[in-house]
Amino acid sequence: MSNTILNILHITTHLGGGVGKALSSIVTHEQKFNPWHKHKILLLDDPEKDQFVSICRRGGIDVLLKSRHFDVDSELEKADIVVLHWWHHPIMALFLANFPVISLRLVLWVHVNGCYYPCLPYDFVALPHKTFFTSPFSLENAYWTSQQKNDIKQRLAVVYGLGELEFSSKISCARTARKDFVIGYVGTMSSSKLHPQFVEYCAAVVKRLPDARFVMVGDIAGSNEILRKAAEYHIKDRFVFTGYSTRIDDEMSGFDIFAYPLNPKHFGTTENVLLEAMAFGLPVVVLNQNTEKHIINNHKTVGFLADSIDHYVECIVYLHDNPQERALIGANAREYVKNQFAFEKNVEIMRIEFDEVACMPKKQFNFVNVFGTESYEWFLACLGEDYASFADSIDDRIRSNTEEMAMITNKIKSCSPILREKNKSSIRHFSSIFPNDVNLSYWNSLLDEA
Repeated sequence: MSNTILNILHITTHLGGGVGKALSSIVTHEQKFNPWHKHKILLLDDPEKDQFVSICRRGGIDVLLKSRHFDVDSELEKADIVVLHWWHHPIMALFLANFPVISLRLVLWVHVNGCYYPCLPYDFVALPHKTFFTSPFSLENAYWTSQQKNDIKQRLAVVYGLGELEFSSKISCARTARKDFVIGYVGTMSSSKLHPQFVEYCAAVVKRLPDARFVMVGDIAGSNEILRKAAEYHIKDRFVFTGYSTRIDDEMSGFDIFAYPLNPKHFGTTENVLLEAMAFGLPVVVLNQNTEKHIINNHKTVGFLADSIDHYVECIVYLHDNPQERALIGANAREYVKNQFAFEKNVEIMRIEFDEVACMPKKQFNFVNVFGTESYEWFLACLGEDYASFADSIDDRIRSNTEEMAMITNKIKSCSPILREKNKSSIRHFSSIFPNDVNLSYWNSLLDEA
């Protein structure tokens, strides 16, 4: 590390969720232990919750709100490095479309895997001096050519969106004799995150293990749909919904295992909650896919990768029937996370990359060629497999064909679950931020019809 002070400006839409926890942990750690890197955060949107903003400010980090009329151009000019935290939030899309014509050194820090919606455009990754992925899985992007993947590798680093993990020993005290075998889940309960057959997975577990109970921790949005399906399988009484909690370790202390069957096309990347469960000493069962397979790369030693619903059940039954092995796997998981996902190790990688970028010449950036100029174009730019349906639906050459349009609108009405969410960069999210865009309003009306 050089002895030159670097002023690093982070630009993010907000400091909520996993991004807020990770970024606040990282910059406050650096404020204490790295005098050469001076971090500052600019928020493009006013925070709904100030938990992580408060952590930053208590730790001596300046957090600026764009709405308070800070001179953004001046902040960009003063920064030695500018870091864009991206997950395709519509407000960030607006910012990129009007990005100032200022020479700077740019790092793109991607907080979704980018292989599914929101898909990460290659042309976007090709622009900055350096890109931070938060999972190696991002390089498996099916929309990039082999040559593009090789080009990206030259400007890529894997820097996890990782907060400081607690390596608690509470779990050893929690497994007292009880009637139920508690299978825990923490996180979003929407269909865009959970596997579409989640309840079927649970029903298959209960069929083999009548004492299984599923404790669901997180915002209860989506719980009604889970309970509706659970009633069809006569397992409604096997579910407990605790609601959102800021004390995840307390919740996990009541789990026997942690099961995390996600949608095969989910957008997750670092998966902090999975790492937290492993750090807590819980044996975990996930599906053999996406970012999960890069986190648990030693099947049966530090966790279980299930290839099917039957295999998923077998993994849970094995952990149920072998309590000593269950404890051993949990202990292995804790040590594995300590070594492979150490917070300090992750921060050190970031430091090295920033020092490397600091030696590069500044340049100007124009994101219009990537995303377009209109808000509906920004939405389209990251659609992936759903792109054709949405683009065709506003093509005047196609709109006159009634039969073809009927097929297209039906595809939109049954599009990927994440596009039907209230937020998560969905149609409704973009339409709520840009209500005057007629194309976004049209697509939103199709969802209302559905």
